[in-house]
Amino acid sequence: MPDFIIGRNPTAGTRLPYVLSLPVAGEAPLVLACGADWPTAKDVYCHPLPGWPDDADVVETHAVAQCWRAGKAVHLVLQRRQRRRSLFVWAPKGDRELIFWRSQRSMGAARPGLKVPAARGLDAPLEIAVDVRERYGWRFGGLQATCVRRELPVGDYGIFADGRLVAAVERKRPEDLASGAVAGTLAFALAELESLPHACLVVEGRFSDLLKVSKDQVRPDWLLSVMAALQLRHPRVAWCFAETRDLAEAYAYRWLAAARKAVDERQARAAHPAHPAPAGPTVP
Repeated sequence: MPDFIIGRNPTAGTRLPYVLSLPVAGEAPLVLACGADWPTAKDVYCHPLPGWPDDADVVETHAVAQCWRAGKAVHLVLQRRQRRRSLFVWAPKGDRELIFWRSQRSMGAARPGLKVPAARGLDAPLEIAVDVRERYGWRFGGLQATCVRRELPVGDYGIFADGRLVAAVERKRPEDLASGAVAGTLAFALAELESLPHACLVVEGRFSDLLKVSKDQVRPDWLLSVMAALQLRHPRVAWCFAETRDLAEAYAYRWLAAARKAVDERQARAAHPAHPAPAGPTVP
């Protein structure tokens, strides 16, 4: 995938001193003029350009992990540890649309949630990739699983097929889930998970625990609205409230095993497509 490019806007006296080139999957590069080289304390306004200016000097280039369009938004994930996730959204205003560049930090400052409207178990041996940043995570003790630590682009636990991440589980405690919903970071995680063939969010607690851990921070009805909106916006990510840590670990193992089986079956069908049955005699 082409790099994400940041350049200087050559237009004299402009209030948008930077130019961006986004390599959106399946599209021509999206070129925007904007007011900053990254959204920090607030969202950054962007203006579409017909193409990259001939005399624009390149300031930065960054390798891209993923860049895709989802509805009226473009998600950008860079291959670096910090400032890696951002989002470009098209917001209606009157008879036109405005483009804003948002990051986890700017979304947290803006509290975007306020704007939101109201396997079965398998026993085959399983190799589970565990993200190197995962601390005090599941060990899958007593289960037929081998854990291999590696850096995952998405999620905390995953399954690889042919060198590609095909399924991932994001582990959350109730307090992590609530704080992520309030700050806006949960929306980013769900968007990344949704780019995989199989994805699941597993919570070490009950749904009611969310309201208990966040009762001093936000109103329960507001948090319920945020959770409902997030699930509707990302329908390809399964959610499981597993009540306890042990149940969450057991469910995640079985979900990953089921995902592994589904991937294997899909690959087998692709390798050996079914032959159509011979046509029978024509009935006059």
